[in-house]
Amino acid sequence: MTECETTAGVVVESLAGERRVTQIGVNDPRWQDFVASHPDRSIFHHPAWSKALMEESGRTPFALACEGADGSLLGILPLLETRGVPFNLGDCVIRRRLSSLPRTPFAGPLSTRPDVREALVRAAADVALKERTTLELRSFSEALEGTGYAFGVVRWKESHAVPLVRGGNELRLGNAHKTHRVRWAVNKAHKLGVAVQWAGAEEDLRTWYGLYLDTMRWHMSPPRAYRVLASLWRNLHPSGLMRLLLAYRAQGGADELLSGCVYLALGKSFYCWLNGRRRDQLGFHPNDAIHWEAMTTAWREGFEFYDLGQVEEGQQGLIEFKSKWGAEPRRSYRYYFPAPKRLRAPAPESSGNFRRVAKRLWRSVPLPVTARIGDWVYRYL
Repeated sequence: MTECETTAGVVVESLAGERRVTQIGVNDPRWQDFVASHPDRSIFHHPAWSKALMEESGRTPFALACEGADGSLLGILPLLETRGVPFNLGDCVIRRRLSSLPRTPFAGPLSTRPDVREALVRAAADVALKERTTLELRSFSEALEGTGYAFGVVRWKESHAVPLVRGGNELRLGNAHKTHRVRWAVNKAHKLGVAVQWAGAEEDLRTWYGLYLDTMRWHMSPPRAYRVLASLWRNLHPSGLMRLLLAYRAQGGADELLSGCVYLALGKSFYCWLNGRRRDQLGFHPNDAIHWEAMTTAWREGFEFYDLGQVEEGQQGLIEFKSKWGAEPRRSYRYYFPAPKRLRAPAPESSGNFRRVAKRLWRSVPLPVTARIGDWVYRYL
């Protein structure tokens, strides 16, 4: 049995062995130190990621932390309350909620042992009950057991990651056929004059951001605000945890920017987070050159996976692109407490007339306007 009390917004759950769950802020050095030392750490557990979400939403993130008797941390659960909207979109929960974490592929509890993990989830559920809101946890775990609470679960999108095979003197993509296919595209890019380089200044990030806005408009998706990327650049780039790889081609005596990818690198995965590219220049294979260079860098630095991110159901072209690199799918899950009445996985994209008309209208919106719309959307989701 545990005894739980809530005072002044700080949750304290007393546990056996003089342990307790308490609330800490993003500037508590123990949060970053714990993430840095945990074998299953991810960039999305890092306090700098929560700071960027704060820049985006205007709301203050925190973490529930399990402390030992000496004050050291045994586990953390980063959380951020969303404004939400007065309705859910189909069966996707977008109402006001306490999430780990919103606008994030996965996060959830990070702990040294199962009982600590369970204590963190229980404490978060208690906060949700007190605040009369919904708790949302995003995780790769197929079950959430031992908490004493009944969670609703949704089988969410699949994340596609390339296992980086160790051994040998060069990167291999699982089998010779896949490696040969990719190297052909990369060599063609180089023959056509494409060169890649890692960005060294925030000015490079700002220049690339225009390509990103155009790409998101083409895919009919709201873009992330520039200040979110700038926050990550300030807090993560100096230590190599955020990087931007750009592809150029000499044109008319100057280097023309063709494409770029933002990477988040921590723990086992080198994560490809955002891409922005010129659609009229894809025949030069800039993205192939970028992925090969980034993947090679990740392999040399000892990362276990090159994560190409999540894919919406039905986006077969994108799935095939990731498959050619040897990416393997991994299902993610979303847990909700109290469980909503109806929970289903997101439906595949519609190809009806309404979507076609909406796509044409969205693609005619000026890029600065799409940036403002995306900023407004992400303040609520």
